[in-house]
Parts: sequence; structure tokens; C-alpha cells
Amino acid sequence: MQGFARVTRDFSVRRHVDEKLLQGRANLRVAIAEQTSSSVVCGEFDRITEANNIFLDLIGYSRGDLVAGRLSWSDLTPPEYLIANDLAYEEALRIGTSTPFQKHLICKDGSRVPVLVETTVLKLSPFRWITILRDLRDRSRLANKRKEES
Repeated sequence: MQGFARVTRDFSVRRHVDEKLLQGRANLRVAIAEQTSSSVVCGEFDRITEANNIFLDLIGYSRGDLVAGRLSWSDLTPPEYLIANDLAYEEALRIGTSTPFQKHLICKDGSRVPVLVETTVLKLSPFRWITILRDLRDRSRLANKRKEES
């Protein structure tokens, strides 16, 4: 052995910064989860057979409407989005899930609500699917506000 060297580094500042960063990220995740809610819808072919209350509230239908079979995906979709729906289902059939895309849903009162949609195929025969929707109304309001300010 020719020599000996000892190096000491103080990582306490770095550790403190990392902890603050992790805490900030955790708070951001909680805030995002609180601000955005996802709807879950399941169906066979074009008929919606299951939906959570967030979805039903979003479109203004009741659980009774769902149970009575009054909810059809094509009836909730404006005509200009039917092609996008078909393309998403074809993609889901090919690879198991669709690329998320934006569209509107027609509510019971005739109004429209913007959503982000992603569909996954659960079973091919009979054709069963599940769709996750995210309400984009807050995002749309924010975009409109920014346009007005510019």
C-alpha cells in the first residue's frame, strides 16, 4: 500500500432537498386526484351494462335508467364522434386498448360534456369492454378563460 486517502462528503443538504421534492410530488398527486375524477363504464356491444355513480352524475342519468337498459354508447355520442369511437374500438380489438382521445357525451338534458376516453377490451365473444372517462369541463373552462385573457 502506497498511500491512503479519505474523502468525506456531506449529503445532508442534498437529502433535505430530495425530501422536500418527494413531499411536493406527493402533495401534487393528492391534489390531482382530488381535482379529477374518473368514470368507469362497462358494456356489451353498444349497450352500457355497468357504470359508476360519477359517470351517471356526469351525464345526468339515474341508476334506474341504467338498469332499465336506456344507456347506449351510440346514443350518448354526438354524430361527429361516431367515427372516432369506431376507430378506438378497432384499435382496442387489435391491441387490447385504445389510445385515449377527447370527445363529448350527450347528457340526458341534451347538453354536452367534454371527456377523455380510453377503452379496453375485456372479452371478444361476447364483445365486452370497459371505458375510463375523465371529465374535461374544468380544463375547457381554463382554456376558454386563457383565450379571453389573451
